[in-house]
Amino acid sequence: MAAAAIAVVNAPHSATLQALAATDFFNDEANVNSVWNGLFNEAFHVVHPGTLGNSYLLAPEGKAADGKRALRADILILKLAYAGTPPVFSGIIPVLSFEGKSGVSTDKYEQIGSQLHDWYTNSGYDKKGYRVFAVGAHGSDYWFFYHDATSSDIRNLNLTGGGGAPRKLATGNKHETYNVAVHYTTILQTLQWFAANPGARL
Repeated sequence: MAAAAIAVVNAPHSATLQALAATDFFNDEANVNSVWNGLFNEAFHVVHPGTLGNSYLLAPEGKAADGKRALRADILILKLAYAGTPPVFSGIIPVLSFEGKSGVSTDKYEQIGSQLHDWYTNSGYDKKGYRVFAVGAHGSDYWFFYHDATSSDIRNLNLTGGGGAPRKLATGNKHETYNVAVHYTTILQTLQWFAANPGARL
């Protein structure tokens, strides 16, 4: 398979995920989140030049920044920003929020997208103009989303493959459902693109 061509260190191998998908492994939310934690660690391990450290933090139960509501993302990816020469830490930028559900959960695409959007609009990040990517997972299935800080709705993303930028869909356009055990190469390429282009305008 093409996925085997990608060398991974932190994420489970595609063949392992295919074997797990043939069992009831993804029927447990903790297992779903653990797989994505590995995928995120693989893609967001980016050393900022001159700092000798990773540019990203992966925050479990990432809380909304304004503190007004106890909204938490299962995983919140934050970028450590630096400025100047030599680089000096200058702040934290939200990059991606993740919400995972078990494969037997009654919450699926619509409910997960709504939960991600609710978290974003109550986080204060929208008012600061931050563009934030999002991933929603239901068992081994998943969807990509995008908050552009201007639309009233969360936007769906379809993946283009080949390491290119995903495609933002107009509100109401049909979304694609992907599977972590099937679209392994595409997901890692997309996450790596996110890591290289945090806050990108799509």
